Amino acid sequence: MAENLNDEMDVYYYKSIFNYLPASILISFAALFVLISLRHKILNLFQKLDERWLITCLMVFLFLVQVFILIFIKTQPYSDSKKYLELADRLFTTGSYINEYGNKTAFYPVGLPALLCFLKIIFGDMLMAGRIFNIIFSLATMFFIYKVFRQFLKKNELYLFLTVFFLFPNNFFAVNPILTEQVFSFLLWAFIYLFFRKEKFLPFVGGIILGLMLYFRSYSFLILLVIFFYSFKMGLSKKYFRNILVMTVVMVMVAMPWFVRNYLTFNSIVPMTTNGGFNFLMGNHKASYGNINFDFHYNIDNSNEAEESYRTYVAGLKEIFTNPIRLIYLLPLKLIHTYKRGDVYLTWSLKKTENSLNPLLISFFFYLTNLTFYFVLFVGILKLFLIKNFSMPQKFFLYLIMSFLIICLIYVGNERYILPVLSIHFYFFSLNVNENT
Repeated sequence: MAENLNDEMDVYYYKSIFNYLPASILISFAALFVLISLRHKILNLFQKLDERWLITCLMVFLFLVQVFILIFIKTQPYSDSKKYLELADRLFTTGSYINEYGNKTAFYPVGLPALLCFLKIIFGDMLMAGRIFNIIFSLATMFFIYKVFRQFLKKNELYLFLTVFFLFPNNFFAVNPILTEQVFSFLLWAFIYLFFRKEKFLPFVGGIILGLMLYFRSYSFLILLVIFFYSFKMGLSKKYFRNILVMTVVMVMVAMPWFVRNYLTFNSIVPMTTNGGFNFLMGNHKASYGNINFDFHYNIDNSNEAEESYRTYVAGLKEIFTNPIRLIYLLPLKLIHTYKRGDVYLTWSLKKTENSLNPLLISFFFYLTNLTFYFVLFVGILKLFLIKNFSMPQKFFLYLIMSFLIICLIYVGNERYILPVLSIHFYFFSLNVNENT
């Protein structure tokens, strides 16, 4: 029944988008053409602008737009958003993290349901409070992203980066969806900001942040591997590697309560979540095309999720070893599905709403968002090939993106996975800007 509901939502949503395809494309291209035509005036304006004035205006504008969306677009939670709210409600009611069958669970990361439960305890509501906090997380993430990239961009490059990224329509809609991406992105860029500042307290604070990130995304430990590899390439001192060791210990200590809980619950080692096998089989079974699908067997009634995750990992590996050539075919498909669209927040906000919205407006924002995304992605990749010698920060950003892509290539291609590091593509897009480019 849930799948039929999703099918109905998809039909209505995408029908609204495609019915207004010509008008939306025309308006989007007209807007982009105007911007390109005015590039000289825009760059001249950039030269005169004060950086603080620009970032303040962009932050205020983003805040006002998100408040407007919060008030006037009545998004209804569905799919993962609905699951997180239900898990949080059961956690609030029973004091235990259980699924709809009454079994203790670790399938979905506990971080967001725990945060929503806390908000309900404090404010008596989790949906509206969660969305208000989404605005806070979104603005804080933008601020940290600005503080990180301003160190590595010239004035024109920085102003272009700020303008294009802050006005990227997908970011406007980060307010309504109840997803892990908003909090995870905030924690990720707070950590990166502290990392580049080389604060003395980084081993402890950074370890705490990484530990918290594990509660929202179980593969957050890869960030630590990126830090280690980057530090090794930098040829940093033994003291720096000792700091990384301290950071690792602190991270494990922060996540240890959930490690222990999962071990006692499932009688096996489950660091953070039990959905690994599910996602692995989803992306690698014989009928999969490397994207989100449910055409495989997963026993949701099994109360031991760790056991079921192990079974599906084995099933996925059997599929790979049975037809290893197909793996070569799946890898580029997973990459395509990861980058096939850039409208995650927009679609999760507009696909299911209480109030009816103008379909032309939905269609326009959908196409404008994705056209901007493809343009930034194409230009950014093109500039990568033009860079002769990568700076160490540029290498760090590439390592970071590659760590996220590795997860997609191993498991399943999903545009949500790359969302927290999307700003890196905007960074490469903004490099070497002048009147001609």
